[in-house]
Parts: sequence; C-alpha cells; structure tokens
Amino acid sequence: MSFRFSFFGSLPLAFLLLTLGFGKGEGAERLTLLTHPSGALFELKGPTTIRGSSPLPLSAEQQGRYRVRVELSGYETTHGSMALRYQDGSLRLAEASDFRRERILRSLVLPGTGQIREGRTMEGALWTLTTFGASVAALTLEAKYRDAHDRFTASNAALIEFWSAAAEGGTQADEAAYFDLLHETFRLESVATSRLRDRNFTLGALGVYWGLNLIDAALFHPPFRVKEGSDGAVQVDLSEKTGPRRALRSLLYPGLGQCYAGQPLRGGAYAVAATAAGVTALVAHLQYKGGLDRIDALERESASLGAGGSAESEARARIAAERQSAVQRSEDDEETRNIAAIVAGAVYAASVIDALLSSPPSPPVEAAGPRIGFVAPPAGGGFGVGVRVPF
Repeated sequence: MSFRFSFFGSLPLAFLLLTLGFGKGEGAERLTLLTHPSGALFELKGPTTIRGSSPLPLSAEQQGRYRVRVELSGYETTHGSMALRYQDGSLRLAEASDFRRERILRSLVLPGTGQIREGRTMEGALWTLTTFGASVAALTLEAKYRDAHDRFTASNAALIEFWSAAAEGGTQADEAAYFDLLHETFRLESVATSRLRDRNFTLGALGVYWGLNLIDAALFHPPFRVKEGSDGAVQVDLSEKTGPRRALRSLLYPGLGQCYAGQPLRGGAYAVAATAAGVTALVAHLQYKGGLDRIDALERESASLGAGGSAESEARARIAAERQSAVQRSEDDEETRNIAAIVAGAVYAASVIDALLSSPPSPPVEAAGPRIGFVAPPAGGGFGVGVRVPF
C-alpha cells in the first residue's frame, strides 16, 4: 500500500516539474539540422566532431564554429561553415558561409588544392598532376631553348669571324670548313626557333590549364544553401547530380563528370586516355613545326650558296639529301599528330556522352533507410517482426 501511495504521490511533482519548463527548456536550447531531401549525412568539425543523419539535433553545449560536410547519394556533396551561438536561451545559427574564396585562392597558388581541400580528391589530383607535368615541360623547354640560342649565337659569331678571315684569301679546305660551319649555323638557328615556339606553346597550355582549374574551383563546386526557420531548425538544400551537370564537367575536362558522379576509376581512365592522346598530338605537332623550320633553314642555306666550285656542289647535294629526309619526317609527324588528335577528340566526346547518359551508382542498401522484416524465430517457436533503423 505504501508503494502505491508513493508512486501516485510522485505524479503531481513530476507534472509540476514539466510545467516549470524542464522539458520545454531543453527543447528550446536545441537546434536541429535538416536537409532537403532528408536523410543526408552531416559531418561537423570544430570544437568537437559531430556525425549523424538528418534530422540532427544539437544541444547548447555544442556551440562554436564548425566546418560542415553534407553528403547524400545521388546529390552533390556540399561544404560550408556554420557558427552556432547560444543566446536568449536557445542555440541559433549566427553565421553560414561557403569556402569559395578559399578554394579560389588555394587553386590560384597551386592548381587542384582548392578541390582537394573540399573533398574532391580525384578532381583535384587531376588538375595538380596535369599542371605539374605542364610546368616541368615548360621549365625543360626553357632550358633547352636557352642552350640552343647560346649555341646558335656562338656558331654565328664563329661563322662571321671565319668569313672575315677567309675573305683575305683561303684554300679549298677553308671553303669546305666554311660551308660546314654555315650548315651548322643554319641548323642551330632552326633548333633555337623550334625550342622557342615549343616553350611558348607549353606556357600557353599551362596558362589554359591554370585558368580551367580556377573556373572549376569557382563555378563547379556545389553551393552551400542554408535556411533558418523560426522553429529552431536549420535546413541545408542539396542539388541533384543531373546528367547535364555531369556532362558540363566532362566538357571542362574529360573524366570530371564521372568523378563528380561518384565513379572515380572511370573518370580517371577517361582523363588519362585523353591526356595521353592530347600530349602525343601536341608533341607530334611541335615536331612537325620543327621539321618545317628545318626545311625553311635548308632552303635559305641553299639560296645563300654561290654558283661554281666543288665545295658548293657538295654542300648543295648534302642540303638536298637532308631536306628530303626532313620532309619525310615532317610528313610522319603530321600523320601522327592527326591520328592522336582524332583519338583525343573521340575520348573527349565519349566522356561527355557517357557523363550525360550513364546512371550514377546506386546507394548501398544500408543507406536507403529503415527496413522492416521478419526476425529469426525464438527457441520457443513462433515468429516476430523487427524494425532496423540506422544511426
């Protein structure tokens, strides 16, 4: 009897405590993070690390500034910053911002780092490796150009000095040596011209890659759209990964659309194939232009020769043989360039079409939400129904 009396006697006290606001005060101190659509995974890093699916309740003890990552299969993973402050008896959103300026500055200093910082590791790695390769090529070609230019300058000075000395009267051996030096000077001139164009072309390609990387960092990152309600809830809106969005990224660079859709291996394959074919076409094109420079130098050298002597005849025969060889190499380089350019264009188009038409990978079964089903029968027989809710 005493037990029943104390139990029922405690009910008025409990009701009084609830009325005074214990339950209500706790709810007012909380802030709930929501997403549209619901069910996304939150990751907040700041004074503490918080992970959970929406709706995600936060208490007053968790105030502070957080870096936020929101992820849901089939939707763009978005990043941003939230400042949560406890004021007027409730936890509220004081500030929300994205990292666009930070991404642009990072990618401006080193291409790809802005993407990597925001979790787009594969895309960032593609930009970093591509621009790194172009930078190494530009530095190498700069060194080769300086070397070729110095050698041409030295040979040209020696030719002028030799010509001045031979003008006072020289032998047939001196004439042969002069024509050899003249031939070498024209060759070095064509090499220096080709090296200069190769360097400038590579610097231009590097600038284009750098600019595309900045465009990707500034415009192709999911926005951080946050709305605060009057009921203590903050909602983050997510954008669906649609076919046109995937295709637009592959149009920027082959493979980016596949990486964006959650298919990094396929995207990497497209990027490697397109880059390899593009570099092959570029190298063949530069070699082709270098061959044209060499042909032009040989023709100018032949025109500079006078008529008469055996030395001139031998020089002309050598120039004709070398010109024929240069023409054949130039034609081969032109054919290689055209084939590689066709392959690069085909890979480029295939990446865009694949990104536009292919379906993104299906989410895992565990992430699809609660499941209702039969559970194993107990030892005593019978059956039961269980509900599995992921946390």
